[in-house]
Amino acid sequence: MTIYWAPLLHAYQPPWQDVNVLKRIYEECYDPLHSMLVRHANAKMTFNVQGCLVDQLNGLDLLHVGQRLTQLMQLGRVELVGSAKYHPILPLIPTSEILRQIDLNTKTLQKNFDGAWHPTGFFPPEMAISNDLVVIVEKLGYKWIIMDGIAHKGEWPQNYVQQVAGYGDQGICTVFRDSYVSNLISFNNIDAKGFVNQLLSMFPDGDQNDYYVITAQDAETFGHHIKYYETSFLGKVFSMLEDEPLIQTAFISEVVEKFPKQMYPAAHITASSWSTDPSDIASNVPYPLWSHPLTPVHKYQSRSLSALYRLMALLEAQLPVDLP
Repeated sequence: MTIYWAPLLHAYQPPWQDVNVLKRIYEECYDPLHSMLVRHANAKMTFNVQGCLVDQLNGLDLLHVGQRLTQLMQLGRVELVGSAKYHPILPLIPTSEILRQIDLNTKTLQKNFDGAWHPTGFFPPEMAISNDLVVIVEKLGYKWIIMDGIAHKGEWPQNYVQQVAGYGDQGICTVFRDSYVSNLISFNNIDAKGFVNQLLSMFPDGDQNDYYVITAQDAETFGHHIKYYETSFLGKVFSMLEDEPLIQTAFISEVVEKFPKQMYPAAHITASSWSTDPSDIASNVPYPLWSHPLTPVHKYQSRSLSALYRLMALLEAQLPVDLP
């Protein structure tokens, strides 16, 4: 038996982030994460770096994003995924704006990574997911999309990859964040040794099957939210795994390639986010932090955005077709 641990980190700061705060996050998190990954030859991490963050860091000359992340990709330590540039909650915006945001993100990352960026996976901001969004992402050519475990009707798979039928010739693979284990890490409720033991205890002793576990959290967890966590947790885990033959690190794209596929109907996906809990699902509130019927500001925000999108559509209809 081999257990494949596939960690994902999501790096994002809002475009209006204070310059001094952004510099502190860089010093406490982004730069130490890069150094830690360079040091550990067995490290593999799937990264989502939001396009607007790339612009912010380049604008402040904090790091040459292209060179440093390209180095990690060339070393085989990092793979990057696609997303939407300004971190919108995709199921709550029109299809035309979904496509525009994804295209903006793609162009930003292509510009900065010198052809080294060839994503097969997609990270929806906040893991906010819907069946319609899965259709859109599949049509754009992505091979897999990640979502929180709560989006799976039942226990999420760990010895096969779910493939959703009906979205083209091959469909699209849907992979699931292990909510429980990820939250243990995010809230500093487990140390490196406890995490390795947790992985080993999740599957039967002597089992001949291979398994995988996907964890995901904000990149800023490591060093900014929790000081020196990139070393005290991630670095220690990678060091311990050098002497643990039953566990290997993997990119999520490698998990998708390696494990057998099982076809599921589209209805098997539950609209949700990584901030959604079972009570929200039971109340039919899939995106509680952004669209809750008992939160008045959400209603006003929704009306304002709807009016804005209608205005944008009207203006675009009046513009000459040859304008960018």
